[in-house]
Amino acid sequence: MPDNSRQDLSMYRLEKSADDLDTARINLDSCKYNAAINRAYYSIFHAMRAVFALDNKDYSKHSAVISFFNKEYILTEQFDRNFGKIIRMAGALRNASDYEDYQQIDREEAEEIIEKADNFYQAVKLHVEQRIEPEQTNTQTLG
Repeated sequence: MPDNSRQDLSMYRLEKSADDLDTARINLDSCKYNAAINRAYYSIFHAMRAVFALDNKDYSKHSAVISFFNKEYILTEQFDRNFGKIIRMAGALRNASDYEDYQQIDREEAEEIIEKADNFYQAVKLHVEQRIEPEQTNTQTLG
């Protein structure tokens, strides 16, 4: 895939991540805490895939996305190890709120995971921008 296509895909996924984060906040404000957790998790999920796009990688299963991100980006310290904990927490809460009967998330849990998802999004956004900018500069210099 040409670099600009990988960059475009990465930015598209980053926009999806931001949209999911906005929707999580809207759900929080509407007292829809389970839905807020779901959207916060998907914000993290799309942010991880935004990083993958730059490396021409992708996986269809959530578990594979999480595993690869932890192995290639958390363990190599491209991202803080605390983000691994955030991914696990968001995934566990999303699974519980989506699939367990009578599971109710409270406002504090939803606020916490949204804040953590925002921190994750901001770190990924910075990472993506830092990786794209040098590639664009090199392309402009060569062209």
